[in-house]
Amino acid sequence: MHELLSIHPVAEGVWRFHEASPFSAVDAYLVVGADRALMIDALESCTGLVEEARKLTDRPLSLAVTHGHFDHGGAALDEFIQAGCPVYMEPEDIPVLEEHRHMRWPEGTFLPYPKAFDLGGVKLEAYRLPGHTPGSVVLLDRENARLYSGDAVGSGGFWMQLEECLSLQTFLENLRAFRARLEPLADVTLYPGHIDQSPVPLTTAYLDDVETAVVDVLEGRAPANDQVMQLNGKMLPFRIHSVGLLSGMWYKY
Repeated sequence: MHELLSIHPVAEGVWRFHEASPFSAVDAYLVVGADRALMIDALESCTGLVEEARKLTDRPLSLAVTHGHFDHGGAALDEFIQAGCPVYMEPEDIPVLEEHRHMRWPEGTFLPYPKAFDLGGVKLEAYRLPGHTPGSVVLLDRENARLYSGDAVGSGGFWMQLEECLSLQTFLENLRAFRARLEPLADVTLYPGHIDQSPVPLTTAYLDDVETAVVDVLEGRAPANDQVMQLNGKMLPFRIHSVGLLSGMWYKY
C-alpha cells in the first residue's frame, strides 16, 4: 500500500480511501453493490488504488471522477484506465484536468455520467452541480441518505476563487436546483473530498450555510477582506466569508 494511503470502512459496502497529502489531505470512496463497484475519485499522488479495491471486492470496477482537479483525478486515474475500467467525468471538466495534470488523453477516454449508477442493491443518482468547476458532479445514495460531494460544495472550506470556478450567482442557481432534487429527504450526510477540513460530520445544515454564505456575498453583506494567493504561477485575488459550519468560502471578487 502507498505510504500516504489509508483505508477506512464507512458502512457496509463503503470504504473511504484517505491520502495524507502534505498540502491538503484528500478522500475517495469505494462503493460496492451486489453486481458492481464504483470508486468515487482517484486521489492525488497515491497509486495502487485499483489493487487495493480488488482486495475488497471482485465486482466489476468503474471510476467516477467528481471534477477535473489534480487531487481528485491524480496518478491512480491512469491505473484505472490501464486496467480497462470505465472512467466517468463530465466533458466540461476534461480541459480542466488536462491543464492541471499537464497531460492529454485520447478522445473517448472519459465517459459522460449516466443518470444513475445501479450497483445492484445500491443506486447512486448522479447530479450536475457546476460551480467549483464547470462539470462538478455529486452522487446521491438516496436510500441511505449519503451524498458523495467531491468539492462541489466544499468540505468545510470551499474554494470558489479559481479561474475555472463559475460565478456565485450561477452556482447559487445550480445549488438550489440540486437541493430541490433532494426532496423529500429531510437530511443527508456528506462524504466530501477533504473530510479533514471539518471537525464534525457535514449534513444538510452545511448546505444551508453554503447557500447563506453565497447569498450574503451577492447581497453585499459579506465583509471585504481582500487577499491574494499564488497558485500554479498565477496570482489569484479572493475574499473569504464564513457562516456556521462553513469555515471559509474563498471567492473571486
